[in-house]
Amino acid sequence: MWFGDLVTPKWWDDLWLNEGFATFVQYLGLDTIHPEWKMFQKLTLMEIHKAFNFDGLVSSHPLYAPVGHPDEVIELFDDIPYAKGASVIRMMRHFLGYTTFQKGMNLYLLSKVYSAASHTDLWASLTEQARLDNKNINVKEIMDTWTLQMNYPVVSVSRDCTGSKNLMVHQERFLINRDASEIGGKYVSPFNYSWSIPLTFASSLTLKFDQTEENIYWLWKYETSKTFEYNDLPPSCNDNSWFICNVQQNGYYRVNYELSNWQALIWQLKTDHTLIPVINRAQLINDAWNLVK
Repeated sequence: MWFGDLVTPKWWDDLWLNEGFATFVQYLGLDTIHPEWKMFQKLTLMEIHKAFNFDGLVSSHPLYAPVGHPDEVIELFDDIPYAKGASVIRMMRHFLGYTTFQKGMNLYLLSKVYSAASHTDLWASLTEQARLDNKNINVKEIMDTWTLQMNYPVVSVSRDCTGSKNLMVHQERFLINRDASEIGGKYVSPFNYSWSIPLTFASSLTLKFDQTEENIYWLWKYETSKTFEYNDLPPSCNDNSWFICNVQQNGYYRVNYELSNWQALIWQLKTDHTLIPVINRAQLINDAWNLVK
């Protein structure tokens, strides 16, 4: 009710502000009361992977979808405002940090109580809270890439096997049908299908899967490719050492690897799957299946 009645979206184009937050908070509330239920594991399967299926089509639509006629309203009630909305909110909570996100949401709700708001009002409150917490984050610059264009990226990650600690990443738009035609499509991307992506990494060397906003590497919307120095990268490419991108699948994107890393991950899952958390095991299976379709 906080996101529909206490603060109401100004118009149907921001439907996700209501439904996305309602979906996210149902998991957050249950996780707070019953952490043993591991509700965010369920969110990964029930919301992120479900959103990926619909949002991987050229017939998808952005979270913020302009509505010019009442007949267009009913078209918005699909997996995008609910499942994708909850997924990108979870991602935003991670890159802001839990405390900053919570205080920023409080600032937003109090500043717009008993009135109407848009997504730009939310970005302003969260950016202000980040500033108060000494974090240099422009939420609008980041989140516009996730709300004003449809679909999502696949991030391809490879490593330098010459002894360095470098990881090379590359982003591109993911479509289930790569040959699908968009002729006459309703929505045009203002960013040419490029995103500002919060990347996180874990490896067999340290097994650091409990990460915060301080562990994020940014691949910005104006960067197709980038090289990062990752100090926890195993020293050899020739054994069964591995790395994972998108730790705990906090980010709304798929990941692809070079064959040697896929093979090392498969070896690990067969040998002792418990070293990789449940969410990342589900991510690996879901990504691998959809990348070979």
